[in-house]
Amino acid sequence: MSHLVLLAVRRIWFVRLFAVCCAALLALGAPLTGHATVTGCRGDPMLVLGHFALQSSVDIAADIEAVDRVEYVYYLPQDTNIAVFYDDTALAAKETVTIIRQPGLLNARVVITVSLKPGLAPVGVAATTTFTNNNTGASGTRTVSGLSGQPLTIAAR
Repeated sequence: MSHLVLLAVRRIWFVRLFAVCCAALLALGAPLTGHATVTGCRGDPMLVLGHFALQSSVDIAADIEAVDRVEYVYYLPQDTNIAVFYDDTALAAKETVTIIRQPGLLNARVVITVSLKPGLAPVGVAATTTFTNNNTGASGTRTVSGLSGQPLTIAAR
């Protein structure tokens, strides 16, 4: 009899956990405004530069199907070792990363351009980059806003 009670308790616990997880996924996937959004952590690139990391993301006021491409152009100091990581998502297939090394450049910057499919009106875009010192854990985040089709520039300093 106690074995049946234990199975019932485990099943109730599993059902409750499943319901909480479903509710959390629905809440995370729901747009915060009246339009569909593409938000960060959906394929957005992360660059590791020695003891620094750069994580860039975009928030696009359009459905993912309307997005043609997202271009990230990173301007970095000449002698920087770089590792680039991506999340494997639907938006990642539409993203490109270009790295330009410039002699004499002291601080990194990124130019992010979101392009929609031809014939669509420009929509709002917010680009965010977080700069993190991997040694100390200190980080700073910068966000710029504009429209799709406009290059949005974020500099480390």
